[in-house]
Amino acid sequence: MSASRDNQNTDQPLLEGYFLINKKGPWVLMTLSKQKITYKADFVNSKSTIKMKRLIAATPCDCSVATPVNYCYYCRKLEFRSDFMSPESYPSYPRNMRLHRIADYGRHMYRVKSEIFQPANITTLKQWLDTTQQVISEYKRPKRLLVFINPYGGKKKGVKIYEKKVLPLFHLARIQVTSVVTQRPNHAKEMIEDIDTSKFDGIVCVGGDGMFSEVLNSVLLKTQKDKGIDSNDVYNKLKIPKIPLGIIPAGSTNAAVNCITGSSDPITATLFIIQGKNTGVDVCGVYSAGRLLRYAVTFLSYGYFGDVIRDSEKLRWMGPKRYDFSGFKNILRRKLYEGELQLLVDVPTDSTSWRHERCLADCKTCSETRSDLKQPEDKQNSEKKIRWMSVRGRFIAVNAAVMSCACCMSTEGISPSQHLGNGYCDVITVSSCSRLNYLRYLLRTSYHHSDPFDLSFVKVYRVREFKFNPMISDDKTPAIGCKGIQDNWQELNTSIWDCDGEIINEPSITAKIHCQLINVFGRGYIDRKKKSPSSTWSQCFPFFKKS
Repeated sequence: MSASRDNQNTDQPLLEGYFLINKKGPWVLMTLSKQKITYKADFVNSKSTIKMKRLIAATPCDCSVATPVNYCYYCRKLEFRSDFMSPESYPSYPRNMRLHRIADYGRHMYRVKSEIFQPANITTLKQWLDTTQQVISEYKRPKRLLVFINPYGGKKKGVKIYEKKVLPLFHLARIQVTSVVTQRPNHAKEMIEDIDTSKFDGIVCVGGDGMFSEVLNSVLLKTQKDKGIDSNDVYNKLKIPKIPLGIIPAGSTNAAVNCITGSSDPITATLFIIQGKNTGVDVCGVYSAGRLLRYAVTFLSYGYFGDVIRDSEKLRWMGPKRYDFSGFKNILRRKLYEGELQLLVDVPTDSTSWRHERCLADCKTCSETRSDLKQPEDKQNSEKKIRWMSVRGRFIAVNAAVMSCACCMSTEGISPSQHLGNGYCDVITVSSCSRLNYLRYLLRTSYHHSDPFDLSFVKVYRVREFKFNPMISDDKTPAIGCKGIQDNWQELNTSIWDCDGEIINEPSITAKIHCQLINVFGRGYIDRKKKSPSSTWSQCFPFFKKS
């Protein structure tokens, strides 16, 4: 009964009045409630609706016709200024109200669409502006953000993307922003350690996967330190930070933001942050010799991709093309690395049982996992048969995908069925094969014209934890507990680990998945192949169609 009463209260009309839309007749009766804005002409049965959760702002407007936002003096003033005019200081001569809302754009993206509403009674304009803005402010959205901008990532367009595309939208949504352009590696990490993050409703990074990884590691380490938890213990239960993170893509691959928001579009990512929508994302803790090395959120790779990232560090002057050059060179080298994998599994190792899944927006698997986290740990594992299994061999690559890693270089990712928050990672081993066969695997991973896991030398395992130890001695025993450069292991036949684009020199590691350890602004991968039926201007009002 109480739920139905709440719904009735939210649907109660707050304001009603007649308006012209975009200076086109006839007059429509518009009704404002806490959930939506509806309007209809007297002679039309169907209604058109704007959901309030998709509305960004209501601003005064002096346009005599439906011009773009940038050409309206008042809209531009409100959009590009951080010291907004308060509703009480609205001048008396604007004649219209402009509503800025989030609209679908293409299959995966969103854009801001704005319409002009001219009231029949101009004296009610201020009341409509104030009430609409008040309803918007009641939604749980970020009010204060800390933004780190990497000016060197990708094509070095981070600052330009932020100033031209991101900041105007934050200002339009009336979000107070503290912006920091990083000057050196670990600049963001040092700042996060020293400031009080509780003053902000979110931390946003403008950059690539490396920048996001730096911010994520800093926030997680700070949270565990404040709670008195030893991060170096593999089996300690870690605390989830209260502050969510956001990503604005401005890097080379942008795999993390592509999986979390569904695209590598800066405007789409910004609109998710403005709405305050966030989702839980798994984090992989990487440990060696009793200490935490790093947290990974996209993928780990030993062998081929490790060699590629090590070689490409010397070729930064080439920009993003350095990865193609280094990748081709390492295909020709075809180095093999011997090692042993120990895998903690509780799902069938036969990938055909789960490899056709896809983590989409509001994923059912991830939401069920989130609800399971609230139960005691004993109940979570009571019905699962957990066991360790060992895999030895000579590998060209050992990859661990914490998320699907879909990006511009791989349309569906290195593991398309991997979820954002299911508590697992997919370990993919590529055993000894010819250069041509390995190239076949890379092409299938990039374009997915065929299933890359159908190749006989490729195996995939869904695990909660794994350990890798290289075999470098003549008796083929795994070398456990190496300390990387300290023990001169790099002089032997070992590779390094590529961890979210950063180098880990220790070849012997333990990796454990911490389920939904961080909240990130986004909903997951969105694919609007089939347009859902929705009421549009032209459907409800044929006279709005352009001639």
